[in-house]
Amino acid sequence: MASNQACIGNFDVAARIINYLGPTRCDRMTSRMKHTSSCMINAVSESAPRIAAIVVGFLSTALALLLIWSQLRAGGDWLGIIFGSSAATLAMICWGFALRGHIAESRRRTISALVGGVVLGGIGFAAGFFGPIILTPQSNQGPLIGIFVTGPLGFVLGAVVGWLYARIRASQQKSS
Repeated sequence: MASNQACIGNFDVAARIINYLGPTRCDRMTSRMKHTSSCMINAVSESAPRIAAIVVGFLSTALALLLIWSQLRAGGDWLGIIFGSSAATLAMICWGFALRGHIAESRRRTISALVGGVVLGGIGFAAGFFGPIILTPQSNQGPLIGIFVTGPLGFVLGAVVGWLYARIRASQQKSS
């Protein structure tokens, strides 16, 4: 009996977290189905990506703040600015999804920003990694440009372009 009460208590804590994160499919159906175990499992599985986004958002926010603090203390260098901006961009994407993931339009913008960042970041990484290998094969530090410069800058640029693309597309769909 005690283990059954602990299980019900865990579902209560999960229900409070899920209700805080926003409505789920079960909440929109009927209020009497909200407390069934199958509906609770569906609600937990729908909220799991948002909870993961909260964790990644905390970590990337901490990294961005640490990099900003070190840049202010020691003077700015380009590498720290690049890493700080990519960590801040990832933090904004994660927090946007965690806090507004239950709104379809906001979710589309967030996903577009993430896809744009990953695609342009991958292209920037590949160009910066393989370009120096092809152009100057004798240089053993050439691929570091892709890892430390063009990849993170491509991620930031791609996230901005992806977010703007989704925003423009949404405004065009509203007007038509």
